[in-house]
Amino acid sequence: MPWRIATGLSLIVWVIALLLVGEQINYLEPYAPILIAQYTVSLSLHLLTAMVTLFAFIYWLARRAGLGDVGGKLKLMDKRLAAGQSHDEELALRLQRERTGELE
Repeated sequence: MPWRIATGLSLIVWVIALLLVGEQINYLEPYAPILIAQYTVSLSLHLLTAMVTLFAFIYWLARRAGLGDVGGKLKLMDKRLAAGQSHDEELALRLQRERTGELE
């Protein structure tokens, strides 16, 4: 689950960064063929390193925030509610009434 969060946030950050930086480096447009011919590998490696670093940082933050096992926790809570073993008795009672058709 945290990898999905990290992927989405990384993409959002990179799109915003490209939009902001793209406007600032318009003066390099006449030199684009030269830059691409001479520095393609170097620029690609730097961008790839920056992308991986940002992804890893957001992934680490998501894991530290406890988002790594949210799906497992929700599945466990759903199973416990279905079995009637909830820490919230009122919620378990209302779900039981809903399943049996005794709605208020």
